[in-house]
Amino acid sequence: MPSKQVKTKTGVTWLDEEHGILRFVYAVGAECGLEDAKQNVVVQVELANGKPIPILVDIAGAKSVDHAARAYYGESKAFGALALIGGAPIASIIGNIFLAAYGSRDTPTRFFRSESDAIKWLKGFIS
Repeated sequence: MPSKQVKTKTGVTWLDEEHGILRFVYAVGAECGLEDAKQNVVVQVELANGKPIPILVDIAGAKSVDHAARAYYGESKAFGALALIGGAPIASIIGNIFLAAYGSRDTPTRFFRSESDAIKWLKGFIS
């Protein structure tokens, strides 16, 4: 287990020192709005010491991530790369909506069904 986990209303974030990435897992049934997204990013930036390191976001538990939250995440330059993972149908829908709207931004972003594939891809962005 990670040495330091930070819980927010919508999930938990930690620094995965083994892989050199941040991780965020949405809580089961989480409904993420703009203020939740802002709180999550503040926690994530603090854990990364302000460095734009890659982040793996497990969206499988999320019930919804509203438009304002997706826009905030999409405009953030806090991360070196963003990998979204999720196997549930709703996770695929959330991931694909996010990619359609924000996938061409400055932060490389991809959706994966496999955690190992996501980590392998993110490792290409570790400086």
